[in-house]
Amino acid sequence: MKNLKKRKPFPFRFLLNRILSSKRSSFNREEMKKKMKKLKKVESFCWFNLLPEELTLNIFSRLPIKSLMKSKCVCKTWNSSISNPHFINQHLSRSPFIGNPFIIFSTTDFIIDDNPNYPKPKLSIRRNFHFVEDIGGENEEVKPLALDPVLTYLDIVGSVNGLLCFGGTSCNGDLITVYVFNPFTGESTQLPTLSSIPFESKHTLFGFGFDSDRGEYKVLRLIFHSMKECLADCIVEAEVCTLGSNSWRRIGEAPFSPYGSEACVFANGMIHCVANSIDDGDDIGIGYFDVGTEELYFDSLFPEMLPVWDENIDIGVLGGCLSVVNYSSLDFAEVWIYTDFFQKGENKEEAWTRLFQLPLDNVVSLNLMCLLKSGEILFLHNHEELVSRYPFGNDPRELGLHGMSETIHAYVHVGTLVSPIMPPQS
Repeated sequence: MKNLKKRKPFPFRFLLNRILSSKRSSFNREEMKKKMKKLKKVESFCWFNLLPEELTLNIFSRLPIKSLMKSKCVCKTWNSSISNPHFINQHLSRSPFIGNPFIIFSTTDFIIDDNPNYPKPKLSIRRNFHFVEDIGGENEEVKPLALDPVLTYLDIVGSVNGLLCFGGTSCNGDLITVYVFNPFTGESTQLPTLSSIPFESKHTLFGFGFDSDRGEYKVLRLIFHSMKECLADCIVEAEVCTLGSNSWRRIGEAPFSPYGSEACVFANGMIHCVANSIDDGDDIGIGYFDVGTEELYFDSLFPEMLPVWDENIDIGVLGGCLSVVNYSSLDFAEVWIYTDFFQKGENKEEAWTRLFQLPLDNVVSLNLMCLLKSGEILFLHNHEELVSRYPFGNDPRELGLHGMSETIHAYVHVGTLVSPIMPPQS
C-alpha cells in the first residue's frame, strides 16, 4: 500500500496569536477578549470562530471542495457561512485556481435485460464512473463516483461551474432524459423528458453552457435529420432548455452538422463542436452556440489547421480558451489555441495560434483534456490512458489510470458548491 504522509494540522492558535499581537491589527481586542471568555465557558469551541467572518470566509474560499465539504460538518456556524450564496460565488470564482481539476472517467458494461414484458431480451448499456483526485500530484488517487443508478445509463455531456450534465436514452429506451448533478453536494435536477428521436434521425448531440450575464444554465440539443447520405440534404434542428424552465424550445436550424467530436465543450460563453458546414460538406470547422443570444453559426478552420483525415481532430479548453488538436500525422500532434475569440472573417488565421507540436507514436485517438498546474498538458490517449506532457518536454507521463484494459471516456471537472436546483421561471 502507498505510504500516506500525515499532514500537520493547520496552526489556528498561531494564526490567532499573530492577529492579536499585530500592532497594525484593526480588530477590537477588548471585544475579542470578551468573546473568548464566553467561548471558554463551552467545553469545546473552535478557535477559528474568533476571527472576523470576512477573514474566515476568505480562507474558506481558497480551500479545495473536499476540504470545504468536511468543514461544513464542523459546526452550525461554518455550515451556514459556507452555504451562503455569496460565499458559493466567491469560492466559484477561485475554484479554477485551487489545484488541478478532477478527471472523471467512465467504462461501459453491456447488460441483457430478460424482462418478461419485452418480446425479446434487450441489450442495455450501463456505465461505471470514477474520478481521479490530485491528478499528477503526490496524492493522486482513483475513487468511485457515487451516482443515482438512473445516471449510470446516461453519458456525461458537459461540465460547467462544478455541475455535470448527463444526457441520453433512458434505461427502457423510450425516452431521452437529461439531468444536471453536483457530485460533491449530491444535488440534482431533471430537465423535461424528450421523446425518442425518430428513425431517420441518425445523430443527436448535447451541449451544456452558462450565460454569465443572466446567471442561467442551458442545455443544447442538436438533432441530425436525414434519410440520405448527402450532407446538403441534412437538417440539423436545435433545441434548448434553461434550468428552472419546464420545456424545451426550438431555436431553429444549425448551419453546421456535428461530427467527430464525442461531446461539445464550453468556453467564452459559447458551446462548441467540431462540424461540417451544411452548405459545403467538405468545409471543416467549429460549430458555435452563443448561450446568451442563442444564435448558431459556423466558422471554418484555415487550411494549415486541417487534418489529413477528417476524424483526426478534437477540441478542448486550455486555460479557458478553445483549443484544437490535430493528430492526423503519424509522428506528432499539433495543438492550436483560439487567442482572439471574436476575430472573424478573412483574418480568422490571426485568431488561431499554434502552440506546439508533440511527438507521439501509435495514435488512434487523442482527446485534449486540460492544462495542469505543473504546466503539463493532459491528453486521453487512444481511450486507454491519461498522459501528460510538457509542450517542449521529452517523454509523456502516464497518470491516473494505470493498467486499464477497458475503453474509457474522460471529462474535466472542477469541484464547487453550485446548486443545480434553480428557481422556477415564469
